[in-house]
Amino acid sequence: MHVQLSSAMKGYGTSDITQDINEIGLAITYIRDVIRKGQSTNVVLLGQSTGCQDTLHYVSAPTSNDYLRPKVQGAILQAPLSDRDCLMVLKANKDPERKEPFEKCIRLISTILEEEHAAYLLPLSLTVPLLGRAPLCISRFLDLASPSSPDNPRQEDFFSHDLKESRLKETFGQVGTRQLLEHTKAGQPSVLVLISESDEIVSKPATAHDLLRRWEKALASDPTHPVNLHRESKCINDGAHDLSGESLAQQRAMLVSFRGALLQYIDDVVGGVDELAYGIYEQGKKKIRQFEEEGTADMSCNYRKVLLRQLALIHRSQ
Repeated sequence: MHVQLSSAMKGYGTSDITQDINEIGLAITYIRDVIRKGQSTNVVLLGQSTGCQDTLHYVSAPTSNDYLRPKVQGAILQAPLSDRDCLMVLKANKDPERKEPFEKCIRLISTILEEEHAAYLLPLSLTVPLLGRAPLCISRFLDLASPSSPDNPRQEDFFSHDLKESRLKETFGQVGTRQLLEHTKAGQPSVLVLISESDEIVSKPATAHDLLRRWEKALASDPTHPVNLHRESKCINDGAHDLSGESLAQQRAMLVSFRGALLQYIDDVVGGVDELAYGIYEQGKKKIRQFEEEGTADMSCNYRKVLLRQLALIHRSQ
């Protein structure tokens, strides 16, 4: 089953993450009630890149009587991305093809009444160099760019390097309070965060290790309902934004560091990861070590594809 959110593809420029999490909640309800026919069906949310905003918002945002979000067993943030950090890099760039459109957007927005922001589409000539070809309304642009941060961050500014502790308590710090993340079989709820240390999308002024430390502190800030940063949370050495790449170091990042952390987290929060999954993981780990000892620069493309197919089959069967 493939869940297509309204924000998918070119729809992302006119939607918002509250709509996303409402639709995710409906999809989980449908899966449990109709497909699996059991409320006990385990669900772990995995957000990649800007999908991390959806995952964190799902487990931290206030609940609504209109859309009741079902509880989930786990939440994974892989390569959490700050759109604002990316756009600030573009703004600081001396390339006029990107800097000038950003500044023109800000000036144009200042002339539009706030109540018209959700319906007013910014000119594509200004937004394409910044955020691609999707039509972009003012509200969405401001949520992504959050020009009033860090003092007054917009809804989607979760991961920027300079956010204040008070903001982190409003996001990470609310995960325990909302109680949408179930207790694990090993104890209290936990979130897995995997940051790609060689992320080519954005260069954070703060170190990834410092971000992990601050997020861990915020997760545990509710003394009544603390949440753990899972012990497998880490900065993945040599990991690209999407964990792609041909070199052995990049393949180790994906097949060993990422896969190992993912399997361990799922086993901790819901259990049921079988010996076959761990066996294929160990097989890949052993093969990479063999290539390293032989001084091979790149991993065999065919062998890598076989491993990925095996892992994909296991994930579908879980």
